Amino acid sequence: MSTASVPSSPGLVIASVTVDCTDAARLAGFWAQVLGRQLADGAHQHFAMLAPNGAEPMMMFIAVPDRTPGKNSWHLDLRPAGSADQLESELTRIRGLGAEEIGSYREYGHRWTTFADPEGNRFCVGVEDPQAV
Repeated sequence: MSTASVPSSPGLVIASVTVDCTDAARLAGFWAQVLGRQLADGAHQHFAMLAPNGAEPMMMFIAVPDRTPGKNSWHLDLRPAGSADQLESELTRIRGLGAEEIGSYREYGHRWTTFADPEGNRFCVGVEDPQAV
């Protein structure tokens, strides 16, 4: 059991589970059936989501041409528990906890930073950004 202190309120919450795959619509359709959920509108070979149901994190499927060796093909996407204005302070906090910053990105209607945890597992922290295409 860790002796690290636990914050009194969450700084981050799980926004989505993201899956790297070869055919986003096909794999999203499979998981929609497994979980009894619907595909979100606009699903295609390169990007698909399960429609939100209010109780579970969003599930996104993103086609990648080649899987990165050593990179997990499933990862957590986290978002600030409060407002998007908290993103920078949360990124600073995550860095301070020992996460390695892999890179920052802005596309698919989001802005995010990818990190590796102390054992190399990747995760993302970001917010919606309507200007990002």
